[in-house]
Amino acid sequence: MHFLKLIFSITLISTCFVGEAQSLRYQIYEESKGWHPWVKENTIVGERGKRIEAIKILPFDFPPGASLQYRVHIKTDGWQPWTNAGETAGTEDEDRRIEAIEIKLTNFPGQSVCYWIWTGYRESTTRDVPRKYEACDGQLAGTTQRRKPLEQLRIWLTP
Repeated sequence: MHFLKLIFSITLISTCFVGEAQSLRYQIYEESKGWHPWVKENTIVGERGKRIEAIKILPFDFPPGASLQYRVHIKTDGWQPWTNAGETAGTEDEDRRIEAIEIKLTNFPGQSVCYWIWTGYRESTTRDVPRKYEACDGQLAGTTQRRKPLEQLRIWLTP
């Protein structure tokens, strides 16, 4: 059933974006809001003050043999295994925030995947200290074990 759900999701998404030049789509699962709609690459998703708890990324028009993988660092659980395109990285309805992410391309010469995240950090009950992290090609964006939830995300391909 889970496999059929993924196939239906990929078919539905590819139908929605036919004829567009962008090569990535992604969506997030946000605290108390659930899954956001799929967005084109280079789009900022997430709301300041709300935690991102899961993510899915779908590549389009990749050359044969090219692939995309990603993994997330979750509060209390640490690094999760690498997931393949279209799979969920993170959790749903478990109140476990993502604190960091790594995204990598394989067998896609001349292209890099870059991403930035915006984190929130509650130092005390009244002070919020946000921070932006940017990375490319499997580098760490975010923090581990520092109570900084991922709140916004942007992903794009670049030559």
